[in-house]
Amino acid sequence: YAEKYDRKWSDAYYENLKEKIKELDSLLVEKLSVYEFKRKSRLIFYRKVGDCIQHICFVETKIRGVDQIHIAVTVGFTYVELNKLIYFIQNEEYKVRATSINDMSALVENNEIYRFYISGDTNLIPIVNAIIRDIKKYTLDYLDSCNTMEKYRKELIERNEKVRLGIYGLKRPEWNLLALELLLNYDGYKKILEEYETDFESNHPFFLPSEEYIKNIDINKKEFLK
Repeated sequence: YAEKYDRKWSDAYYENLKEKIKELDSLLVEKLSVYEFKRKSRLIFYRKVGDCIQHICFVETKIRGVDQIHIAVTVGFTYVELNKLIYFIQNEEYKVRATSINDMSALVENNEIYRFYISGDTNLIPIVNAIIRDIKKYTLDYLDSCNTMEKYRKELIERNEKVRLGIYGLKRPEWNLLALELLLNYDGYKKILEEYETDFESNHPFFLPSEEYIKNIDINKKEFLK
C-alpha cells in the first residue's frame, strides 16, 4: 500500500494523484468485470470458481523523492479449507492468507519486471488496456490451471515452477501437497512424507509431520474447520 506522501507535494498535485488512483480503480472495475472479477476494495479484485477464490491485486507504493506512484500487480488464489488444514497439521493457529500469490513478473515472458508508474497527469487508458491484455494473455490460463484442488495438486506434483513459485514464501509445496492428499482422500501422503522429508525438516524444524500423527487426523470430521 502507498506510503505517506511527502509533505513537499502541493495540495493540488496530491489531489490530482488521488483522483488518478480512483480513476484507475474505476477503469479496472469495468475492464475486469468482463472476466467476472469483482471489486473487493480499492485496487483489489476477486472472482470465485467453485472453492477457489482467485484474486488480482494492484499494489501502490510511493517512492521517496519521486512525484509518482509505483504500481505492481500480483495474481493468486485461495483455498480456505486447504489453508486451514495446512495450519492444523502444522499444529499452528490459523491465519488468513492466500494459498498462492505470484508477482505478475513471474508470469510474463522472460520474467520481465512488471511495473508501471502513475503521476497526476498520466493517461490511464492505454496503461489499463495493456494491463488487461497481459492479464488475458498470461494470468487467466495460470489461474484456470489451479481452479480445483485436483488440478492444483497435479501442477504441484508435475513441478510446475510458476505454480510452485507462488507458495515458496508461504507454506511451501510440501505442506500444500500433504494437505491436498489428505483432503482429496488420496493415499499418497506417505510418499509426500518420504519424498519431502528434508524439506519438512529444514523449513519447519519445530514440528515435523509423521505418519503416526497423520493417521490420527480424522479428516471425515474435518476437525481443522472448528
